[in-house]
Amino acid sequence: MGVISGVVASVMAVLGSSWYSLVTHEWSHYVAGRLAGVPSQCIRVRMRPHPPHVALHDGQEWLSPDHRRYVDTFCGYQPRVGWAWAYVAAGTVGGLLLVVVAAAVLVAFGLVIMALILVGTSAAITLVYVLGDVFLTRRRGAPAGDFSAMWQISKAGTAIMLIAVFSSYTLAIVIIGRF
Repeated sequence: MGVISGVVASVMAVLGSSWYSLVTHEWSHYVAGRLAGVPSQCIRVRMRPHPPHVALHDGQEWLSPDHRRYVDTFCGYQPRVGWAWAYVAAGTVGGLLLVVVAAAVLVAFGLVIMALILVGTSAAITLVYVLGDVFLTRRRGAPAGDFSAMWQISKAGTAIMLIAVFSSYTLAIVIIGRF
């Protein structure tokens, strides 16, 4: 493979990995919402308009997570706080699990570099998301994303989850790198 074709393949792998990471993140929120009791006709994955999100229907209109009635709408379907935290955390945790499974399949087919790109890209997206969330939350003075919303519900749970997620990404990269 020539240098140009190698660069093009790498760029395509990163773009594909980014798309896979985003899709699995949003669908993991969706599955958690359904498990929490949100009816299928009241929850949708929206990849557009940007940013991708899971919309909830409040009986009158579709709401994105930044809408002031979004939390109240979710709590109308499932009032327990633990479920709210799990619904938000599911995007990151479910996305991680699906990325690791996909990486294992890639390794099984001998596509070790692709597996490393997938896991590395997903970890990088998660890190950028955490940092962006912290920055915007500090700037706005209110939760601006998944991690700040989870932090507001459970600081300890969110800290433990973030440590576990980034430890899992690191471990996956180390294990895959041995093939």
